[in-house]
Order: sequence, then C-alpha cells, then structure tokens
Amino acid sequence: IFSHGLSAVVALILVPTISLHLLAMGQNLESKSSFEGVLVKLENFYRKSLEGFLSSRKWQVIIFGSVILLLPILFYTVIPNLNKEVIGKPESDWLMVGVSSPSFSEMKQIESELDILEESLNKNFGEEILYTFTQIQGSRNGYIMVRIKNKEKIQDMIAKAEELYKNTTSKFYWVESWNPSELSIPEPPQYRLEITGGDPIKRVEAAQDIQAQLLENGIYDKVRVTPTADKEKEIRVQQFVETGAASEVLTKYELSHFMRVVTNGVYAEKIFLKQQEMPIYLRVDSGDVTSVDQLKAFPIGFEGRLIPMGALANITLENRAPRIYREDQKSIIVLTGRLNKNTLDQAKTRKVQAEDVVKKYKAKRASNNPELPTLVEVQPDKELQSSLDQLKWAVGISIALVFLTMVIQLGDFVHSLLVLVAIPLGFIGVLLSLFVFKSTLSLNSGLGTILLNGIAVANSIILVDFIKKLYEEGRDAKTATIEASLARLRPILMTSLTTVLGMLPIALGLGEGGKILQPLGIAVCGGLWVSMLLTLYIVPALQYIYLHSKEKKV
Repeated sequence: IFSHGLSAVVALILVPTISLHLLAMGQNLESKSSFEGVLVKLENFYRKSLEGFLSSRKWQVIIFGSVILLLPILFYTVIPNLNKEVIGKPESDWLMVGVSSPSFSEMKQIESELDILEESLNKNFGEEILYTFTQIQGSRNGYIMVRIKNKEKIQDMIAKAEELYKNTTSKFYWVESWNPSELSIPEPPQYRLEITGGDPIKRVEAAQDIQAQLLENGIYDKVRVTPTADKEKEIRVQQFVETGAASEVLTKYELSHFMRVVTNGVYAEKIFLKQQEMPIYLRVDSGDVTSVDQLKAFPIGFEGRLIPMGALANITLENRAPRIYREDQKSIIVLTGRLNKNTLDQAKTRKVQAEDVVKKYKAKRASNNPELPTLVEVQPDKELQSSLDQLKWAVGISIALVFLTMVIQLGDFVHSLLVLVAIPLGFIGVLLSLFVFKSTLSLNSGLGTILLNGIAVANSIILVDFIKKLYEEGRDAKTATIEASLARLRPILMTSLTTVLGMLPIALGLGEGGKILQPLGIAVCGGLWVSMLLTLYIVPALQYIYLHSKEKKV
C-alpha cells in the first residue's frame, strides 16, 4: 500500500514537474523505440483484428461463449487436480530414510538394520552423498540422515528411495526431506480415522488391527497411529514385606538406588583432572543387564551376603497402560495414512479401499463385541481447507473493494462491471498456468491472484476510461472503441511486460528458498499474460456493445 501510494505521487507530481522543466530548457522529449517497426506492425495487426472482431457477431458469440464456459470447466476440472498446501517448503539438501519394525526387541537388531540401510544408501546414491549419520529412537525405530550435494535432485532421490525401500510384513520404511530452518508447516495425510469411545485397550486393539490391514494390503505406504498402537511394556518392582511384620525387606530408597545403578548409574563423587571437573558414576556395564531375568539375577549385598535382586523384590514385566491423547477434551486415537509422492494420483482409489477395510472390520467385530469403539473417517486436511476458505473470502473482498472504487471513480455501474471483467479473465490464466507448470494451490498462489486482480484491473481501467471519454466527446461507439484501444495498446503492453519480467525470477523459483514463492510468481505471470490478451479484445467489445445499444436508443 505504501509503495503504491508513493508511486502515485511520483507519477502524478514528480514526472510532470520534471518533464515541464526539461521542456522549458529546450529538451526534446520525443524518442523512438529500437523496436518501433515491430510495434507499428503489432498496432496495425491489432487495429485490423479488433475491427473485424467488433464487426463480427459470430466471433463475438464464439469468444464470449468459450470464455463463459471455460472458467467453470477449469474450476471443476483443474482445481481438484492441483496439489494443495498451506505454504510451500524451501528446498532441502537433507534426505531422511527411516525404518521401524514391531518385531524388533533389542537395540542390536535396529542397529544391524540401519547398518544394512546405510550400506544400501551409499551403494545407490553414493555419488550424490556428502555424508550420513544415524539416529536410533528405541529398539524398534531409527533413521538415517543423508546430506546431499545438489538440493535440486532431492525430489528425484525421494522418488527413487521410495521405490527401493518398500514396506514388508515386518518392516516399515519412510522417506522424506528435512530442512533445519523450515517452519513446522502442516502437510495433511491422504486418510484420517478417529477411534473414540469404549475401553482404551479396545481402542488400541482396533488401531493395531486396522493399521496392520492397511499396510499388509498395500493401501497406504505409511500408516501412523497417535498415540502409538505398539504394545508397550514396563518393569514393575514391588517391595517384599517380612512375614508377620510391617517392616520392608528393602526400602523404596534402596530399591530405587539399586535400579539406578543397573540402568543410568548413580552419581558418586567428582575429581579434578587438569583443572577440569570429572564426575564419577556408579553403574553396571550396559551389556550385563539386558533382560528382566538378568535384572532379577543381579546380585545385591544384603546382611553380609550376595542375594539376587529377585529374592528381595518382586520384579515383573507387565503390559503398559495405553497412552492418553486428547483432542478437544476427548480421548482419541488417530490413524493416518500417507502415500509416497509417486502414488499420490491414486489417493481417491486408495481412500475407497481404506473405507472398505474399516467397513468390513466394523461388520466383523460388531456382532461379537458390543464394546467396540467408534470408528469415524474424517476429512484429513481440515486446516488446509479452512485456510483456502479464508483465502476465497479475501479474494472476494478484494473484488468488492475494487468494484466500489470503480463506481466512485466512474460514476457508472455498467462501466464499473466492464472494468471487473479483467478479473475472471485473470482467473483463467492463473488456473491454466498453475496446471501447466505443476504448481500448487496455496496461500502464495492465492496472494498472487489478489495481486493479479489489481494489475489486470489497471489494464481494464485504461481501456474503459479512455473509450468512455472519446465517446462523450462525440465520437461514435465503434470509432471511440478502436481509437482508444489502439492508443492504450502500448501502455498496456509496457505495464504487463515490466510486471511479468519483474516476477519472472520468482516464477522460476530462483534463489535460496525460491520454491516457497514460486506459486505466487507463476500465478501473476501466467494470469497476467492471458488476462492482457483477452482484455484487449473482450473489454473493448463489451463496451462497444453497451455504447452501441445506447446510440440506438437516441
């Protein structure tokens, strides 16, 4: 707003003032373009084609009808097939490949699996890799982070990795990019199932069964349950009490002390080595105690003897109570399904298959299990749709404000509506360009559409206002339309060309983080070219029809 206001001051005050001073000094301000010959030919072509268009009712019907039909067709065919996102993510040079297996129970198993995975990554992507490092998240999950040389190849590498590392009945893989500086941007899944009501254990069992079926049938490449549906275990230690007495064999403090020694260790003392403080911990070697039986057999000094810990306390491995997760104050388990990038076009088919799995599961369990929890399939991209709905309101409000401004400026509802014709023409260009260049429907492309509205309307104002002015000066409708359109051809071309060239680096996604704003640049550049070409013919033709009808009434 500030920059446009400042540019208006420059255009209305500074430019005329400087030009006046140059003329007073005897300067010749007339100049010719290096492409004058081309521009003259373009003007001649435009004059002839516009005259023919204004004279041919047949071509007017064809063009007007095509535009009227094209816009709803694009809305119902192109928009559903555009990828949707809240905001684009920057390009990344980090590739993450993870693996998990519910059958793993020891760290050595996941370590061995990650070693095999890293060897495979180096074999298949060795020339593109700078370095890797491994992260283990418990005995069942882990991932490898791969730093690549050229971030432009990240999407191709993701697609190849998804082909190489496919889920099996016992192992589940996931592949994605990661940028340490990116915001946490929502990326909705392709499927979402909410499990509520009933017993918490029954909810977990239902989530486990459906997750297994979705993965085994290959319906979704990644199926996540929040909170985890894995059967988690916990070690319980219960004090023994001496027979016939209320005293404890070992106090809670002594039990917790021995447990810390066996696990993380207990801080004992500190020493100073070369003026550096060195803590001393009392702990058992991590390889000595790796199971509950070994924990029970761990020797404890008791009344001058070494006695197994299992003889002094009851140590058992029990199922852990299901974790609690709430949304809107409601206990819930959320199951989400995601597809790899190379199978996203099958999202609708896979969703139908997932719904069929849930339907059969309900039918199978409902007859013999009255405590079956409620399974509800919900829209997975609620936040995204909410953002796009708000964007629609923003576009609508911008159009209403432009119309109000035109009515105040032109003092005529019909001419104000003629100015707004450029906006739906711009929508056609936006949708076509987003589809052709495989861009996304996002907040940035929506902002580009709002920006385009102002530029497209400016071109339309130039035509409508000057045609109206010449008509009011006494020219007939056809003469006023052709002369005004021809006189305003060069300003419209220059305005559109400078805007497109200015937006071109953004549309090409150049620079660090350029992919984030790329939909905005594509929307403005593509929409403006189409809007300009159609505006140069459709707006003058509509205004000619309106003015010609007024002539007939006189």
